[in-house]
Amino acid sequence: MAITDRYGLPITTESPTAAARFQHGMDMLLAYGPGAAEAFASATETDPRLAVAHAGQALVAVVQGDAATARAATEKARDVVAGSEYAEDAALVAWAVSFVDVRGRRCRHEWARSRQRA
Repeated sequence: MAITDRYGLPITTESPTAAARFQHGMDMLLAYGPGAAEAFASATETDPRLAVAHAGQALVAVVQGDAATARAATEKARDVVAGSEYAEDAALVAWAVSFVDVRGRRCRHEWARSRQRA
């Protein structure tokens, strides 16, 4: 039987522990609570092939303004999602990638505008 999140969506992992840590990370991220980064890191340590946890790490990094970490986690998510069984993983990773990309472009645009004013 496939492991699912609380909404019944399948999560590509055979580890209930990794799935629970991913779910906790999502709960903390969506609630703007502490511990999201640690939960996603713990999920990826438990199952390095858990693409959605890497995507979660990217989203936390964006919120924290850490572009380098966001890009690295996004690349890892892209690499891992290629072997994923479920469309849900691919959809979340695609969303995270587009969010990181858009945020990165906006930051670059704002930086360029600030340099023009200086």
